[in-house]
Amino acid sequence: MANLKKVNIFPGRFQPFHNGHLQDCKDAFDENGLPVYIMYIHNEKFDSRKPFDDELTKKELERLVDKYEFIEGINWIRRPMPVTICRVCIENGYEPVLWLAGDDRVDGYKKLMKGKSIKDELGIDEPEFYITKRYASGTDVREAIKNDDEKTFKEMMPKEAHDLYSEFKKQLSSIKESKIYKYINNTDMKNLNKYIADKNDEHIDESFLSIGLTIIVAFILAKFTFKGIGAITQIFKGVKEAVGSAKEYNEAIKQLDALLQPYKDELMKTEWGSKLFTADGIINNSSVKEKGCSIIYWNLDDDIKSVLSDEDYKEYKNIIKPIYDIEHAQLATKLKI
Repeated sequence: MANLKKVNIFPGRFQPFHNGHLQDCKDAFDENGLPVYIMYIHNEKFDSRKPFDDELTKKELERLVDKYEFIEGINWIRRPMPVTICRVCIENGYEPVLWLAGDDRVDGYKKLMKGKSIKDELGIDEPEFYITKRYASGTDVREAIKNDDEKTFKEMMPKEAHDLYSEFKKQLSSIKESKIYKYINNTDMKNLNKYIADKNDEHIDESFLSIGLTIIVAFILAKFTFKGIGAITQIFKGVKEAVGSAKEYNEAIKQLDALLQPYKDELMKTEWGSKLFTADGIINNSSVKEKGCSIIYWNLDDDIKSVLSDEDYKEYKNIIKPIYDIEHAQLATKLKI
């Protein structure tokens, strides 16, 4: 496309943008001589992995633009969809040539590109993926901040961000998470998924087995003591609560199915979306039961956010809440946290 300046692009949430990211930009520049247009993705999740808001990210990145020849500029994007990212580039006078991404992100982007062709939609060639190296880790930077280790923070961050330490620390310190979210955030997701898979058919059904056995014991006790009558009363109260939870859970699954149907084609191109739906495009209850629905959605959240309309995404968050509550209560009990 005429009159567009060729650049490399680097989309990401950058929590935070560290020296590894800076070196990746230089590597891409050294590869083809084109500067990098950094595109930071809107953060609204705010947990221990994504604690920093857009303003702080922008504040840091703006300081880099005039300092390094290999950084062309920065821009903000709401959703990490390939066509959207490239459209923003074009609107700002740029044509992306290389797309910087970690090896764990490339497959996801490629699947999303199959849905909407950048060439057909925008009239430019698809950028070629440039696999970034793991020079540093955002997790390590955040850990240094948590440990009040300003020296290590400065070693891992661009010098232009050194005086922002207190702001990064303040935002990270403000994150308040439940024990279950802390566990999920601080645990290797592969291990957590293995734990969920090992649960297999326990799921909600396990509560009914426990209640059934306790009822038998309670009736036996009732023959010999008045305490047994009280126990029976408590157990039937538990049965009522468990049945209510199961109904609420199943109703939430049905609501999710209805809400996500219009988006299933795009979601099924993602790794976790493919676990969620059957070949017929309906919620795959056996997969949900095996993996744990909340774990699937935990992994799928960014893809759902990028595909759904803002209104439907808000509705999705309301629907998913009882599923999180029920499954996380079970998980917390299992893990004794």
